[in-house]
Amino acid sequence: MKKNYKAFIRLAAAGLLITISLFSFGAQFPVTNTNNNGAGSLSNAIFLANTNPGPDTITFSLPEGGLMTIAPTTAFPAITDTLFINGYSQPGAIQGTIAGRTIRVNIDGVGLPITTDIFIISSHNVQIAGLAIYRAPNFSSGIRIDLAINDVFIWGNYIGTDSTGLSTGLGNTYEGITCNTFNSTTISSGITVGVKGDGSNDANEGNLISCNGEDAVIFWRTESSIIAGNIIGFNKNGAGSGFGNARNGILVTTSSNSNNIGTNGDGIADNLEGNKIGNNAGRGIFIASVSNSNIIAGNVIGLDISNGPAGNGTHGIEINPGSGNLIGTNADGTSDALERNTICANTGDGIRIVGGDFFGASNSDGNIISGNAIGTNGAGTLVQGNTAYGVVILSNNDLNADDNIIGSNGDGIGDDLEGNLIANNAKGIVIATPAGASTHVGNRISRNSIYDNAQLGIDLNNDAVTANDNGDPDTGPNELYNFPFITRSNVQGGNLVISGIAPADAVIEFYIADAGGTEGKTYLFTAQVNNSYLGITDDSTGTASYSDVTYGTGTDEKFGFSVPVAGLPAPVTSGTIILALSIKSTSTVNSTTISSGITVGVKGDGS
Repeated sequence: MKKNYKAFIRLAAAGLLITISLFSFGAQFPVTNTNNNGAGSLSNAIFLANTNPGPDTITFSLPEGGLMTIAPTTAFPAITDTLFINGYSQPGAIQGTIAGRTIRVNIDGVGLPITTDIFIISSHNVQIAGLAIYRAPNFSSGIRIDLAINDVFIWGNYIGTDSTGLSTGLGNTYEGITCNTFNSTTISSGITVGVKGDGSNDANEGNLISCNGEDAVIFWRTESSIIAGNIIGFNKNGAGSGFGNARNGILVTTSSNSNNIGTNGDGIADNLEGNKIGNNAGRGIFIASVSNSNIIAGNVIGLDISNGPAGNGTHGIEINPGSGNLIGTNADGTSDALERNTICANTGDGIRIVGGDFFGASNSDGNIISGNAIGTNGAGTLVQGNTAYGVVILSNNDLNADDNIIGSNGDGIGDDLEGNLIANNAKGIVIATPAGASTHVGNRISRNSIYDNAQLGIDLNNDAVTANDNGDPDTGPNELYNFPFITRSNVQGGNLVISGIAPADAVIEFYIADAGGTEGKTYLFTAQVNNSYLGITDDSTGTASYSDVTYGTGTDEKFGFSVPVAGLPAPVTSGTIILALSIKSTSTVNSTTISSGITVGVKGDGS
């Protein structure tokens, strides 16, 4: 599944450990006291930097005395010129990982008037690093990036807690970081919150963003920007309760397109770029209000540092509405395993896609969910299911959720990497009954490992097994496409021989069942009714009828496939339970449109 990533605008990384930067040649304005204003204050340093054209740096040399706290009672000036506020310049401050760094400078906004954001960025090319920023007053955020601002780099901070990284109850009243909020026209771009991933200082760039009164980070009309390598909703060690943000971990909303949340999979610092997100009252990540073509990859959502449950209060990831977003791997052969999202223990669904009207009406079409671990880990051994469904597709207000892919797109490139692990949830995949005039068609479900969910692995209509019907005339989720009916499955002369009945020209995927015998855990092979596909030829012709309480009554095409057991990706012996799903195809398998539920197969008897 090739994916062309947007080129993200990159700033030159800066800090004490970097000798060459954008800011090295500008003036330096030192902060030497914690006063509200006047000479040597942070407020005065920002004022002086604003009046000095070109890039400047604010450094800190506060008198020794443990943790230094600046607690302004009047607003800092908005930043209106290129500036680097470098908290790591304070003696004793040390760059490091989120858990391993030393921050000395606290910015406590508790004394500010209401509606006073602690920092307001109203200029392009601004960096803020090495500070603890907390307790912005009512209706205020820790950092506000103003309207239509580009090229901002927020890194190496604690936002919503103090410089210990361990204190609760200090959150900013609104967001930790807000960008372009409520802008109705212009776009911001090139915003980086956390790890830039350019190979310079990446291990030290993640932020801790916790305890805030709404979202940890909100992007509004923001494009080609990055949120990466942050801890959101925990203490600095990735653990602890009481650190969740009161709404969402990350909110990307209102036509915010082509952003990267987590790793970009370019082979540079990809292991450092995933966000750890948990304990938030809303979603872990919310892509909302017609936000398209965003990439969510390499994040851990709903688990603490020890893989204990730390679920978000609703869903792990929600798209409502948005199209063309990628959740997981692009299977291009670079860092594919690092692109996996691990999504566990959330109170709602693991991943939820909604076509609807949420501050902007749109269909949710063409999203891709691939290579993720949902309700388990990448090894498939962890049991931390989401309370509701692993993946759900639904709609409201007569809008659609069509042509989404859950698993492989079947293009022959990286297909074995694209399947998701979906386990331990209430149900695996649900495509719900469309609301009103909505449609949920063309959604492809392919090559996933689905197992140990409490109910069905795949449920069209969210109403348990939907029986097949003669001629398949019905409508609904994925047109309630008929599933395969297996009549024989055995091993003969070193070959797995499977026959049955399925819709004409259906592409059929075969699986080994999970321990419960009802969900397809281990992918085996794909073949096509009435055709030769990937070297496997259908050796049955004609039609056949079936009549069963569960499967329904009707007439479809016969199929028969014989595959060498030695060539299968997993052993198949006498007693193995084989399951199958069908995918409606057009002229080629790559234009597949509709997937079915999984039907119970037949035990091989070895004859």
